[in-house]
Formats: sequence, structure tokens, C-alpha cells
Amino acid sequence: MKRDASQRSRDTDHRLSGLIETLLETDAQIEALTLGEVDSVTDQQGRTALLRHAQKHLLDGEAVRQAAILNALPANIALLDQDGFIVSVNKSWQRFNESDLPHPVTTGTGHNYLTICDATTGDAASEAQQAAAGTRSVLSGTTTSFSMEYPCHSPLLERWFLLTVMPMAEHRQNGVIVMHLDITERKQVEQALHRYVGAMDAIGDAIYLVDRESMSLIHANDAACRLSETTREELLTLTPWRVLATSREALEQAYDALIASGVDAEPSELLRHNKDGSPLWIELRRHAEQTDNRWTIVTLVRDVTERKENEHRISRLNRVHAMLSNINALIVRVNDRDELFRNACMIALDAGRFRMAWIGIVDCLGKKINPIASAGAEPEFLTIAKDSFPLEGDAHRDRTMSVRAVQERTALVLNELRDDSNILFAKTRLAQGIRSMAFLPLIIANEAVGVLTLYADEVGFFDEAEMKLLTELAGDIAFAIDHIDKQERLDYLAYYDVLTGLANRNLFLERMAQHMRSAAHNRQQLALFLFDLERFKNINDSMGRPVGDALLRLVATWITHKVGDVNLVGRVGPDLFAVVLPAVKVAAGITRLLEKAIEAFREHPFQLNGAVFRVGVKAGVAISPRDGTHADKLFNSAEAALTKAKSSGERYLFYTQTMNDAVSRNMTLENQLRQALDREEFILHYQPKINLASGKIIGAER
Repeated sequence: MKRDASQRSRDTDHRLSGLIETLLETDAQIEALTLGEVDSVTDQQGRTALLRHAQKHLLDGEAVRQAAILNALPANIALLDQDGFIVSVNKSWQRFNESDLPHPVTTGTGHNYLTICDATTGDAASEAQQAAAGTRSVLSGTTTSFSMEYPCHSPLLERWFLLTVMPMAEHRQNGVIVMHLDITERKQVEQALHRYVGAMDAIGDAIYLVDRESMSLIHANDAACRLSETTREELLTLTPWRVLATSREALEQAYDALIASGVDAEPSELLRHNKDGSPLWIELRRHAEQTDNRWTIVTLVRDVTERKENEHRISRLNRVHAMLSNINALIVRVNDRDELFRNACMIALDAGRFRMAWIGIVDCLGKKINPIASAGAEPEFLTIAKDSFPLEGDAHRDRTMSVRAVQERTALVLNELRDDSNILFAKTRLAQGIRSMAFLPLIIANEAVGVLTLYADEVGFFDEAEMKLLTELAGDIAFAIDHIDKQERLDYLAYYDVLTGLANRNLFLERMAQHMRSAAHNRQQLALFLFDLERFKNINDSMGRPVGDALLRLVATWITHKVGDVNLVGRVGPDLFAVVLPAVKVAAGITRLLEKAIEAFREHPFQLNGAVFRVGVKAGVAISPRDGTHADKLFNSAEAALTKAKSSGERYLFYTQTMNDAVSRNMTLENQLRQALDREEFILHYQPKINLASGKIIGAER
């Protein structure tokens, strides 16, 4: 539409230029018709100026010819002399005068055009006065030309005209040409274009109009200017391929394919960049419009950066959700801490699509973070990094972000990794394509027990939404650690003695049963020793339980050291320790070994709180399979031997059947007495006490 209006404007200008040339040529011909009369003068440039009486004569003589020329022109034309009088008009002016001017009878030949304009009243007075002023400026030579547009509306029709005033001669003042050209069609086109442009500017999407033939921008709306971050004037000077960041050849091929197809192109999405380097996602839609055998390509460009960012953010959140779900499922089925850490790191890569992940646990004794498991790192990472995260740095700047996360018990984010970042192996990570990192402390009971570190390949990956989910994930892993620790603690309490760390009775019997099966398979004997500490109760009562507990730990350490294998030792009672020898080749050697051990134990000084304790032991021994083929039976046999040794004063005794019989008899008698007491079968008899002198009963005894 804008191209058509511009073309019509150029055509009008061309006709007006031709008109002026024709009028000037006519004026020259009139002057040439003086037939040699002495009524003309010539200036220094050789141009002829007619005297007034000669001019009048020639004007009268050439009126018909001049009228024919003027009538052939499309504009409404009047010729004014130097004083503003109308000396000639064409037929278009006459029709224009009869139908459109407010005082038609006064605008013909012989009337003063300036006086008519000055006398105009009403709505047209302002335009008329402006026309008079402009005409006077050309007549006086102040300006070389004057033009103005003005409306000339009737109740049934709206019309617009272009008034143009130009001098009759180029270098002297002898009148002007006044033209009123009907520009209604052009104004209608301009108004339509203005409405069209207004509608385009009201649209939020950028719109570019490109002339296919010239491959130039015809128009761009306000949204296009905002998208290009430039003014409309600057934008229209650019080529379409530069605006759309492509090549001319590619754009021409796309336009020709669009025209040939006869249908609108499918939307396409392209990644561009703003002037500041930030990403700009655009959606392109194209439509081809044909007008007067020319094709205009309408390109609609929508900024979809926010939508693409939201899609990408949702995709990232879905990845983190998948990672969270898979790790929670892992927590439910895994009871081993190392397996949990190893699989959690793998899930971070597979489901979360992180480039790298590792988990470290706080070593309270070593005052450092020990990396336990990793995925995506170099194979030697765990070995290289084992001493790289000290929790006691010499200065604040020495602390890595992993250490800070643990010490501050706060999740930390590095959303743009640089080679000068305080990150272990920063340059290596950059070379791997890692651009951002998150450090998530694993907190149990308000204490950081470890750290989960995640590496992403995008700058700014860890936003608020991601960190909320990842913090929840770190909490779940910490919960799993706590659960596994408690389960291990329960398992420990079920099988180990808390005070000494030795196997308790249950675990010791399980281990002994395994050794008994192995000995039976190899047709070997097995020996079980039970050691009871002498006078331990006195030490515990006199020195206090803390001292007694410390002594028990020293005894456990001594026995374990002498045996050489902690799995062969157990604490099976308050002051009772058990030792198993899995393979006994010569039974006689057991006695020498036992005597030597008892003597060494008695002579060993246990130092505690500056005091020296020497403790003796009693021992009971049972041999498998002779004294029992099952762990419980063998243990009971050794226990019977120990009981007999304690009651008889012997330092140690081997189990015999008579010991078991005596124990059985004692237990039978004890049970019978308990039953008799429960059944009230006891009868109490009192024996009187008599005073022999008086013969009186003075008391009784049971």
C-alpha cells in the first residue's frame, strides 16, 4: 500500500514538472512572437523581457493557443501577473471554481487571486490566508515556491487538494503559476496506510514488510523497532537479511518458495542474540501478498524467549524431579551407605543429566571432607581429592565452596565458573564443559555430616526453583544416612558389646558355630575358653563404675592383642570373656597355652588413672566335639567348668560329664525348692528354749 502511494506521488511530481516546463516554454514562445518590434529589452544573460504594451498584445494574440495547452494539463491551473491578477485559467480551474470554491464568480480571469483569498471567511479562512501569504512570498521573490495541502469537503464528499505556487520565469518576477491538484486518492491511501500502520503498531509481534523485487524493507512496526533495539528510520535503512540475521541468498530462496507454494510458511523458531549478547528466541511466520504484479512478503516475528526459557526451566525441573524420585526409590531399597552414595551419583548423571556429581562425608577425627563416591569425574578423582577439603584452613580464602557449605551449613551456588574461581580443578572442569555448580550440605540434627556437589553445563542453571528441589534432595539423602546409621547402630547393639566393641554373646555364638562346622568338616577339634575376672565386683564397687568400665576395655584390648584376631574374642557377661580356638591339633597343648595365658594376665599391670591394677582370672574350658557338637551345648559345658573352678578354687578346669551332672542335680533341687515354695509345701517347726534352773520356756528357735 505504501509503495502504491509513493508511486502515485512520483507520477504526480513528474506531471507537475512537465507542466512547469510547458508553461515556461509557452512564455518563451510568446516573447519570440514580437516580430522584431522594439518593445523588448535583453539582460546581460541574453534573456528577453517584453514591455507591458507588447505583452498585452501578444497575450491577446496567443490566448487560444495558451488555453489549449493549459486545458490539456490535469491540474487546476491559473496564471497570475505580478500584482496577483488572474490572467489565464484552464477548464479544470473553471470546473474547480464552479463546484468547489466558496466564491466561484470572483475567481475567474481579471480578478485578483490575493484579494479573493484575503476576503475568505468561515472554515476555509485559515487555509485561504495561508495560501495568500505563500503566493505573495513567491511573487515577491522571497521564496522560490510554495505548496500546501488543504481539505475541500462537501456534505457528500471529502476531498483534498495540493496547492502549488511557482514563478512564471526562473530569473525574473513577472507572475506565478497557481495549481490546485486533486490529491484525494493519495490522501485516502495515506489515511488507509496510517490506519494500517496504526493497526500494525498495536500488534505486540514484530512485523516487517519486504518488497521481493528490490529486497528492501517497506515498513516495520513499533514492535519490530523494539525487537531490533533501533529507530524505524534506522531500521528501514537496513537490509532484510541483516535484520533477520541470515544471508540474502537464503532469504530469497525462502521468499520464492513461499510465493510458489501459495500458502503461508510453517512457523519456525530461531535463536538470535540481542546487542548485549543475551539469547533471543524468535518465532517466524511468513505470508506473501501480491499487489499490482509485485509481491510483498509479510514477516511476523514473535519474541518467544520467555516461553523458551520457561520450557527449558520446566525441562530442568523435570530432570531434577526425576532425579529426586529415583534417589528416593534408591533410599527405600538400599541399606548400605557406600551403595547409596555410588548409585545416587549415577542417578544425578542419568536422570538429572548433570555433568558430574560427588558425595563427601565429614571425617571428624581428620578434620576434613572425605569424598566417598563420584560419577562423571576422572577415575583418580577420589584418590586425588581425599586430602583436598580440610575443614581447618589457614585463612578464609583457602576454603573451597564444598568446605564452606559444610562449615556454614548452607547450600551454595556458583552459576558461572571461571578459571580463577576458588574451585578445585577449575580449569579442568571448564575444559569438560562445566559452567555452574551447586554445593549442598547433608545435615543431620543441625550438624553437617557431608556434602553433595553437582556440576551442570549451563551458566545460571541453579536458580531458585532448582535449588529448592535439590535442597529437598539433600535432606532426603541426609535422612537416608541417618536411617542407615541408626540401623547400623541397632545392628551393632544386637551383635556387639557397646563398652568394649567385642562381639556379644549372640554374635560370638554365631561365629563359634561357623568355626565348629568348619572344624567338623576338617575333622579337627575346637576349644572354647571362658575367663571370669576375679574380684572385679570389689573394684567396681570401691572405685566406681567408670573405673570398672575402663578396666574392662583394657582387659578386652589385652585379650584381643594376645589372641591376634578380634573375631575370636567376645564379651559374654559383665566380667566374662570368651575365646575360641578354631583348630586344635593336640589337646595337651591347650593346657600349656592356658596356663601361660593365665599367668601373663595375672602379671600384666593395667594402668588406669595413675593406679596399677593386677587382675586374676578363673577359666573354664570345653572341647568340641567331645563336650558338645552345637554352640549352645559347648558354651554350657565351658560355663559348667568355670563354675566348678570358681567353687573349687582352681585356676581353670576342663569340662567333665560329672560337672554337668552336679550342675544338673543342683538345678533340679533348686527347681523343686521353688515349686515347693510356690505350693506352700514347707512346714515351719519351732524348737523351744527352756531355762534349766526354772524349767520355764524363755524362747524358740527355728
